[in-house]
Amino acid sequence: MSFDSTSSLGSISTVNVYPNRSLTIVSNASSTDESHFQTVSVYLYSFNPDSYEDRISFDFHKWATTEELIEKVLQQKQELAHQCADNYELYEIMGTLDGQTFKERKLDRGEYPVAVQMLWTRPMHSESNEATPKNRLVLRHKDSSLLSDGVHFGSTKTSSTIDSFLAKFLTQPQDREYPDLCMLPELTEQTLLDNLKDRFASGHIYTYIGPILLAVNPFNFFPIYNPKYARLYSQIRQLSSMPPHIFAIANITYHSMLRIKENQCIVISGESGSGKTESTNFLLHHFTTLSQKGSSTGSSVEQTLLSAGPVLEAFGNAVTVQNNNSSRFGKFIRVNYRENGMVSGANVEIYLLEKSRIISQAVGERNYHVFYYLLNGASEEERQRHYLMQPTEYSYLNQNNFYAAEGVNECYEYQRLKYAMDAVGFSQQSQQNMFAVISAVLLLGNIQYVRRSGYHSDENVSIGNEEVLSIISTLLHIKASSLQQALTMRRTVMKNDVVISQYSVSEAKDTRDAMAKCLYNALFYWIVLRINQALLKKNDLQMNLIAILGILDIFGFEDVGGKWNSFEQLCINYANEHLQAYFNQHIFQFEQEEYLKEGITWTNIEYTDNTECVQLFQSKPYGIFRLIDEESNINNGTDESMLDKLNQFLKTNEYYETPQKRESAFIVAHYAGKVKYQIKGFREKNKDLMRQEVLMAIKKSKSAFVRGLVGNDPVAVFRWGILRATFRAANAFWQAGKLAKKEAVKAFSEKKSITGKPSSVGKQFQHSLSRLMRTLSQATPYFIRCIKSNNEKIPNHFDDNIILRQLRYTGMLETVRIRRAGYSVRIEYKDFIKQYRILLPKGCESTTEDVKEFITRHALIDNNEVQFGITKVFMRDAEKLILDDHLHRVIMKHIETLQRCIQALMTRRKYIKLRNSVIAIQ
Repeated sequence: MSFDSTSSLGSISTVNVYPNRSLTIVSNASSTDESHFQTVSVYLYSFNPDSYEDRISFDFHKWATTEELIEKVLQQKQELAHQCADNYELYEIMGTLDGQTFKERKLDRGEYPVAVQMLWTRPMHSESNEATPKNRLVLRHKDSSLLSDGVHFGSTKTSSTIDSFLAKFLTQPQDREYPDLCMLPELTEQTLLDNLKDRFASGHIYTYIGPILLAVNPFNFFPIYNPKYARLYSQIRQLSSMPPHIFAIANITYHSMLRIKENQCIVISGESGSGKTESTNFLLHHFTTLSQKGSSTGSSVEQTLLSAGPVLEAFGNAVTVQNNNSSRFGKFIRVNYRENGMVSGANVEIYLLEKSRIISQAVGERNYHVFYYLLNGASEEERQRHYLMQPTEYSYLNQNNFYAAEGVNECYEYQRLKYAMDAVGFSQQSQQNMFAVISAVLLLGNIQYVRRSGYHSDENVSIGNEEVLSIISTLLHIKASSLQQALTMRRTVMKNDVVISQYSVSEAKDTRDAMAKCLYNALFYWIVLRINQALLKKNDLQMNLIAILGILDIFGFEDVGGKWNSFEQLCINYANEHLQAYFNQHIFQFEQEEYLKEGITWTNIEYTDNTECVQLFQSKPYGIFRLIDEESNINNGTDESMLDKLNQFLKTNEYYETPQKRESAFIVAHYAGKVKYQIKGFREKNKDLMRQEVLMAIKKSKSAFVRGLVGNDPVAVFRWGILRATFRAANAFWQAGKLAKKEAVKAFSEKKSITGKPSSVGKQFQHSLSRLMRTLSQATPYFIRCIKSNNEKIPNHFDDNIILRQLRYTGMLETVRIRRAGYSVRIEYKDFIKQYRILLPKGCESTTEDVKEFITRHALIDNNEVQFGITKVFMRDAEKLILDDHLHRVIMKHIETLQRCIQALMTRRKYIKLRNSVIAIQ
């Protein structure tokens, strides 16, 4: 969505989302001391510094109010002499010399404009660069258009789409839409939806629910993430001080971590295609901007972290029906900070790469991005080195005749990928090795098997296109004969004998596909390992670290259709059930439990609790994953016997259903709706076994790179786990660190079960998810709810039904209710005394009763908006702002007194020095 820089904004009024920075210091305004007067310049309707004809300047007393200033301006201007001052408003506007707007704020009638002007960082007429922020006082008629009568947000020569978008972004009409859903005068599903729709139509894709951010994906890029916006949001300390933006959440999280020195995390959730990955990228960029403030160059860790994003997306993202850049894995990014706010190491943890996509994709979907980047962007020399062909010639890519993603330049993306890999630290040799493995994976799908008569068997197989096998062996540096045996023969050890038998055609194909999945999965985790090594330096462990800032970007809830949902979707939706339960805990359960614990008056708000659905998956002994594992470990088990077992033990569970028509599927009633899962392939995907013959062949490769993918030294892996544990321990509380260290060792041991067999995919995923939830529980969470605007990925299209469905199952209406009824500010009495001690009669010696008495007797605080608990005082944001304003005014008064004393002292010293000099001359 774009906006014409010359179009009128009509009669849109500015939303009062900025805090009223009142500077009303009690003083004697009748003083005639010339030091209390300053020159004030007021621009009429415009803030362009070139418009001198509409500017008026005069000396004004610093304790005179906004209302008095407006009256004086009207008296000075003959054409305005008969106008009523009540019809005019005074604005403080920050812009640049070329007329570009940063932000604006309407001054209250009781504020002191001169005092406001004194806080500006630079003199009004200083010589400076055009991009230097310049503040102005601007007089406007209440009913005038912002762009009429000479009002403009920059000259037509220099205005750009970004600047006009910024102007519209900052002028959010309160009469039609609300930046915070808690401000809605009437709260229903319809008013909530209408408000989001009005904001979306105006280009405002972000909306608050208290501290929670709603982000509606417009399927279009908006110019609201450039450095100008980053600078705007880098100074805010309260969400309400600027229009809703993801940068605001990043800034509040960052400064909260530095202030209280505790771990913080941002949990991004939403359906597939709702914009979670892009939100993660915006957060990382803004965190980098914040941590680099005051530094001429960013640290290598920050640059590596930003460069790692395109690498992980290329190898782990794909085009799906719901999303053109869908993450097929989950990731949790830990960024570690020192006391000065600089980054000191980071770590990326990966969850469940979708390996089945390597060998097959649903209709309308593609394989992983990197295949198409390489095949379309590689140079001629690279094509010959890696034996590359066209995408249409690979069996793993031509299943749906879907090769080109809309609006994607594969050649450019390939160059971008290589640049990112260079920035992360992958050597040219490592990159060529990676592309060789990718080529081998694709060629494995082209291996064809033919039946041949066997002496001891009715069905034996051989490879029909040995030239393809020869190329794969060259790429992987494996003997062709060894590779052929691994892909066609089974070795069975029976006591002292080794029995060699031929695969059937179906078994051989499964072995071939298993090898392709194993190689790609191993390559992906090798890439993650190398990224983490680049993000973690030895000296990072010796730094004085204060806290971790985590970002969770995990696969969104998926329902790709009753015919296609499989084991991967089951794991993905189980993870989303966990995140929804985590959200419910913090927004509803913990909140209401604290009110009851503190003994304040409160009426419980009902919400949909999905804890029982989570237990359906993980309970013992009859949870879904336990039953799947049990059947997977039986040698003669099948997918059908697994389904029978699920139906037998779970048929009475209210969250488990069987289809009305008999089919090999089951249904789970998730928080986001009922999803049907096809049982076919569940057992094989959960076991995910790699044939020993294939593993032995790969481990015999002459390439150290290929051997390292699947044959990592266990001792080295164990030591890396310990290193990561130490890294976590250095960044968390002692208890959290000890727990993380144990978990790292435990994670390694969990690779194998008690019987010595590899642990199932489901069990490993459960363990990793449990570790993630424990990590999140040790941090203060901030939530970003991503909403998909429509299912067709149409730019700037708001589908009411689609969005309403998402608002319902995520419990947004109940969330707004509890945020409106609850108390967003809660301060322990000891912290209140420490923070507001100069306002309390007894200062630091004040007691709990003194705090209660002070708040109760405060003239401006509404006692109905405050409650006193056993250990804390609870209040709304408005009451907190009143206290902060009072504190600010008292501090300013003390500062002015101190300034007068220092000025008097300096003047006296100057006088004494001068007097002594006169005496000496005499």
